[in-house]
Amino acid sequence: MKLLVNRILKIFILSSIVLSSFVATANNDNPGDKNKIEESAKIEYSIYPIINSNKVRVAYQKTGNEKVTIKIFDAKKNLLFSDVQKNVTSLKRNYNLENIGDGTYYIKIISGDFETDQKIHVGRSEKNLFSAYLSPELIKNKVRIAFQHAQDPVRVSVLNEKGSKLYDKTITDTQNFSSLFNLSSLDSGKYTINISSNGKVTSNTYEIK
Repeated sequence: MKLLVNRILKIFILSSIVLSSFVATANNDNPGDKNKIEESAKIEYSIYPIINSNKVRVAYQKTGNEKVTIKIFDAKKNLLFSDVQKNVTSLKRNYNLENIGDGTYYIKIISGDFETDQKIHVGRSEKNLFSAYLSPELIKNKVRIAFQHAQDPVRVSVLNEKGSKLYDKTITDTQNFSSLFNLSSLDSGKYTINISSNGKVTSNTYEIK
């Protein structure tokens, strides 16, 4: 009887150790969740003239509730057309400029606090160069990260003051991209965000108080 009781006690102790180990392991995940950087209000887009025509293709795919406004201007920045899309998460549309003809146009896409103004030429082609954008300062601990005309993979990283990477993502499936990154979960301190592609780096440092 005593031997049986000892065996039961051993099983109980071992079970308690395993359970404690499991709880400790689960709790270790919390610091990672605490410092999670959330991405929201993302929009990927493309703007380009259609060859052998006077049409311009505008396409986008997004998340978030912001409406999307598409505006077309002539070379002197006179507004020619405005199109507002509400509750439309994706769009592919050709805009016909046949009545105006060949020339230079500006296409603007506006979604929430994001705005891009792209110069295009209808009737001839030109090479678009990669460019990246970071908000000059935080707004409610959120930063806008955007790039356009990416021909190579684009790497987005967030580093703390010690140089440790808290976020590191390589984007390969889109040429034009914009998203809000929420840094509210991070501790007080300074953080650096880098956008890099094919040796070109855009960087900015922000302070969370």
